[in-house]
Amino acid sequence: MNTQIVRSAWAVIGSVEQPPRKADARCVSPVGWGAALRTAVSMAVALAVTLAAGRGRAQEVCVGDCTNAGQVTVSDLVLGVNIVLGIDPASVCPNFQNAQGNVDVAQLVRGVNNLLLGCGSRSPTPTQTPIFSGKKRTFVIAPGTPRVDDHQTTSGLFSSTASNANAATAICGKLAADGQSCDTSAELHLILDAEDQGEGVHDFVLEDDATLEIGIVDGSRFCLKFIASQTVGHIACNGGVAYDIVSTRPANAPDESFTYMTNLGPVAPAGNGDLIVASFYRILPAGDATPCGQGDYTGIVDLPFTTTTGTARVTDTDLELSVSGQAFSCDHFEMAGSGGMLTAPVPLNVPGVGDIVNGLRFGEKTP
Repeated sequence: MNTQIVRSAWAVIGSVEQPPRKADARCVSPVGWGAALRTAVSMAVALAVTLAAGRGRAQEVCVGDCTNAGQVTVSDLVLGVNIVLGIDPASVCPNFQNAQGNVDVAQLVRGVNNLLLGCGSRSPTPTQTPIFSGKKRTFVIAPGTPRVDDHQTTSGLFSSTASNANAATAICGKLAADGQSCDTSAELHLILDAEDQGEGVHDFVLEDDATLEIGIVDGSRFCLKFIASQTVGHIACNGGVAYDIVSTRPANAPDESFTYMTNLGPVAPAGNGDLIVASFYRILPAGDATPCGQGDYTGIVDLPFTTTTGTARVTDTDLELSVSGQAFSCDHFEMAGSGGMLTAPVPLNVPGVGDIVNGLRFGEKTP
């Protein structure tokens, strides 16, 4: 049984010198969908380490060098986070400011680059050797049917606010103007790694980033961006591993973070697994027509997907929702329509509503 918990901004910043690792060795940390900017910024710094590895960039100004020492330090990054959070003014580190005089997450990413590579690095970008290779699958997500339960639609955002029915109008790459259907379908490019890690267990990851737009029946929208480089997952092709996930948050907690436990429940048959996906997100209220790709994401969440059963729970209440997934076929993994559903339990707190429980599930669109 694995328990994943939230790390503080300072712990994340203190680990920026760690190199990227194989999927089964990565550390992931979930945060709530309404998590504070401090966590979002700190996780962005952590993600930037992996994204920056192997990249050389020429810069006229050494972004993040707050002391004009010709190098960026961890203390400089902490100061940058404080500026983004509004604790310190941008004037305390002019070298963190962009052309508009602001300090944002993009500037923090540049500072991480300079910490890793040195100021003024002009080395060419090397060709990256893929960590994973094996069977690939373009998993086109079915948009789902709104206001029905999880037995009547494969995809959906099942929520206690909708009596456990699907509160999503459609799960898309891009929503249509009416907010009820898709202009483009959402796709996940999945890899089942060829290397057997032992007893038939294989790494299971995203090949590249993915963007999703989810319409909600109240007119609001969720914008999601999945970060492939921070994905970790496994499939047990021979079975014999438990993959249930339980996500929990305290009732009426002052923040909106949650913890989750993996590898729970009964031993699962062959083809089952999990997929933990680091995701940027943004919530757009009803009436806000801003495109998902326009503007900054406002937070980060780790979505813990499983193919067995995901349970979202609020402690000391009767709020609990379980949604089941479906196993993949290892033999026919690359074939569309060969099976597989991913479900992630997400308890959260909505201002004006209170504690709720949700299950986000992706089923495959019929080929």
